[in-house]
Amino acid sequence: MLTKIFKVAGAVMAIIVVIIGYVFADHINFKSGAVPVLMYHGIGYATTTEWGNLLVSPELFEVHLKYLKDAGYRVVSVEELGDRFSTNKAVEKYVAFTFDDGYENNYRYAYPLLKKYGFTATFYIIRNALGRDDYMSDEQIKVMLKDGMKFGSHTMSHSNLTLIDKSQYVREIQGSKMLLEQRFGFDVESISYPYGAYNEDVVKEVVGARYKFGVAGKYGINTADSFNDSPYAMNRIGIYTDCAGDASAFAHTLERAYFVGYLRYRGIDLVEMKKIFKKHLTF
Repeated sequence: MLTKIFKVAGAVMAIIVVIIGYVFADHINFKSGAVPVLMYHGIGYATTTEWGNLLVSPELFEVHLKYLKDAGYRVVSVEELGDRFSTNKAVEKYVAFTFDDGYENNYRYAYPLLKKYGFTATFYIIRNALGRDDYMSDEQIKVMLKDGMKFGSHTMSHSNLTLIDKSQYVREIQGSKMLLEQRFGFDVESISYPYGAYNEDVVKEVVGARYKFGVAGKYGINTADSFNDSPYAMNRIGIYTDCAGDASAFAHTLERAYFVGYLRYRGIDLVEMKKIFKKHLTF
């Protein structure tokens, strides 16, 4: 009897080992074609509490950059990433940086550090905020452009595009692109939706305005398949004050994103499951 039990247990263990080996290999294969797009806001030092968790210190930001450099990642702009996905080029160990809102501290702190490590990024500008207190000026943007930094639209006024009427969101989407292009002389290829909010009608307008890519607020990783399905709603990973506090924590943030992306690829969406549980299992 014990012999049979041991045989069955051994067979079960062998099956488990095979399954674990398959999942591990499948996950590694998935990672080779998956790219995190990191979402930052402010890089600097808090003088008030108004930043909430949107401000990352320059020292911590450099920890992130150094980790990526040491780990052999290639850092690209959203525009280059989109082009690579569109043409089926290799993206293994690629990552993209994005900065929303166009804060002046991006110029003062983020830009020099990106330049130090030989990295680039895409900065999303609120057109009506240009030159205002705490926001980048024309001159600062021109300097960054010369060093290969990319810029995209964060609309005219940072309105939630899903909560305003069509005439307003058309102006927000088209106007910001046109005015940035006229002002700086570069093609605005991508847009970041304020508050990460978009819908089918908004995307149609973005396509009609001749943007090539869009980044949203949905947590997740990007693959050629997800990009080709929705190039105007690329997933991002928010990097905030209260996460990725050192190199190991930042590495964990990336690995978690890969794992969540892999499960979603295999039909298990942990983000949606969490929303369902939160909605129906509130005590």
